[in-house]
Amino acid sequence: MNLEGAIPIADFLGLRAADEHPDGAWVGEMYAGPQTLNLADSVHGGATATMIDWVAGWGALHLTGCAGSTTDVFVRYLAPAREGSTLRATTTVDRVGATTIALSVRVSDDTGRLIAVGNIGYTITYRTQ
Repeated sequence: MNLEGAIPIADFLGLRAADEHPDGAWVGEMYAGPQTLNLADSVHGGATATMIDWVAGWGALHLTGCAGSTTDVFVRYLAPAREGSTLRATTTVDRVGATTIALSVRVSDDTGRLIAVGNIGYTITYRTQ
């Protein structure tokens, strides 16, 4: 799916949909280029948090047919992601209610090392079904 241009900050950070999505999950990727780095040459926490928000939003739409606005984001950073790595964020739906969606996201680097985990909530503003 081509998401280019849909969210300008995602384009700036290089966020993209993965080619494959396991059953019950939606996956996005981000190359850890210079625009994502902090002063220690690892991926800035803000870039990781944006990735989590972005992948959860698209995951909510593709997995539930619902879209919305972020209500809250919790991120636990577990390890630094280094320049040149490709981060892969996988989101799953925890619950869809009448007005909210809760999702979980796991971010790993291209060696499979877990970089961060996140929980995110959306208020439903649009349903395709």
